[in-house]
Amino acid sequence: MKRCSLLVGLTILVVATAFTQPMMGGPLGRQPAHFKLMGEYGKSEREAFRAEFADKTLGDLSGSELVSWADRLSVARQKDTWLASSMRSSMMFPGKGQFMNGDGLGGGLFTAAHLATIAGTLVGWYMVLPSDLKFDQLNYLTDSFSTIKTRWENRSFMDYLPSMGVMAGGMAVDMIWRIWSAHSALSLAKAGIDEGKVKFEPFVGPAAMGMMLRY
Repeated sequence: MKRCSLLVGLTILVVATAFTQPMMGGPLGRQPAHFKLMGEYGKSEREAFRAEFADKTLGDLSGSELVSWADRLSVARQKDTWLASSMRSSMMFPGKGQFMNGDGLGGGLFTAAHLATIAGTLVGWYMVLPSDLKFDQLNYLTDSFSTIKTRWENRSFMDYLPSMGVMAGGMAVDMIWRIWSAHSALSLAKAGIDEGKVKFEPFVGPAAMGMMLRY
């Protein structure tokens, strides 16, 4: 009995936080500022809630309605978090979001492209360095730090422009891979959710208010 009372109390708090106005007596059909922070699935639940309870206040809702909407809200938030996490992961490391969503081939290709771009950029950067700074004329393992420092400082800014250009070009190409991978991961995550491949369990309590999430 105590557990039931606690569940109902938490549910009321969840729905009150998510769906009511700053003034509790307002109609639930109006849009709270809180929803501006929601993602695609959260906004979809908001629209469904507004359509179903446009002329009601919190006091008009039954306990079962509160529990149902709290569950739906918690699942919607988990879905939005999964989309954001998939996209962010691939932006940080191309291919990771694909691996998270079960696309091993796509993840491997994006990761390989990312690593190849880094390797190619470093090789290109080295190849266009002034000749006296390359390994055959400067031993970075045995020469003193002062010798290495003097050699680098004796070169002008113009001498380093080719290497800087290669580095900038490599970074631009790598950013293209990151953005492409991130958008691909977002599409995969959304498809996985919509097709039921990625499932989430409702969680009533602090998680439903954004304090923690469960998958």
